[in-house]
Amino acid sequence: MMRNSFLNVIRYLLKILRPFVFFKGIIPRILKSLRLVPPSLQDYIFFKGQFKVKTISGNQFYLLNWGHPTYELENKIFWNGLYSIDESTSIKVWEELSMVSSTIIDVGANTGIFTLVAKSANPNANVIAFEPITRIYEKLLKNIHINKYDAAAFDIGISNFDGKQEIYDFPDIKNPYSASLDFNLPNEISLRSQFDLKKILISTKKLDSFINEMRIKELTNTLIKIDVEQHEPFVLEGMKKMMQELRPIILIEILNNEIGDAVSKFMQNYNYNYFKIIEGKGIKKISLIESNGTHQERNFLLVPNNLEIKSLRKFSIN
Repeated sequence: MMRNSFLNVIRYLLKILRPFVFFKGIIPRILKSLRLVPPSLQDYIFFKGQFKVKTISGNQFYLLNWGHPTYELENKIFWNGLYSIDESTSIKVWEELSMVSSTIIDVGANTGIFTLVAKSANPNANVIAFEPITRIYEKLLKNIHINKYDAAAFDIGISNFDGKQEIYDFPDIKNPYSASLDFNLPNEISLRSQFDLKKILISTKKLDSFINEMRIKELTNTLIKIDVEQHEPFVLEGMKKMMQELRPIILIEILNNEIGDAVSKFMQNYNYNYFKIIEGKGIKKISLIESNGTHQERNFLLVPNNLEIKSLRKFSIN
């Protein structure tokens, strides 16, 4: 009881003093090097400024921390490293695949963690990122800029048609991980959390149309990440030509069985193998895409059935 009361007092003091003592991360860096901050307090110590992120492949990049608790991934990576986040195995698999890919596309990039991992793993790859929420897109650009990467970023939504579409956003949340072109998930979160939900009109493109309009011709060994909060089937519908001609490897988030069924129905025309990513453990070959929506089992890998990637064997589990 006394320990909890003490921690609550510390958390309150951290909240009050944060703008004054954590400027540019000087004190957090010192505390981190001395290992003086217990996990229960790390969420309350964040700062504005960049820090270095190291990868298991020996590469590194810089990531900006934004001095706000809704940028929880950045803060967690600062304290505990890149592979401390929920998608630890997905990041490792993505990094491994990035090394052998020539074109890498990040659909739903947020502030760009997967984009930065891809570019650090393969500086020569053509990396393209999409993030339609303006305030998040601006941070994606800054993360690319501080690393002096030549990755291209676009503030459009990827969908199944070209034009305008309403995206459902939480304007009071600085970094809304669950903003979506699909109404159901944001609405569910809004009802549960009491956050205001706002419709914003954005530009959308089919991935096929974007590739054609940008005249991107040298698309070989293509790797795509799709994380768009239940809009994944529509993204796939807009890349049929790419599926037929390029047969990309796809890392995709699937939050429930309804989305899984829609993705399975689409993919049955293209002869792909399916792998479930079990975070913290590895990847498992499956015949049916089923998702319980938990952080540990929501990402899947879709691989052309004529393609064998030897470097993925180390992740395989029964």
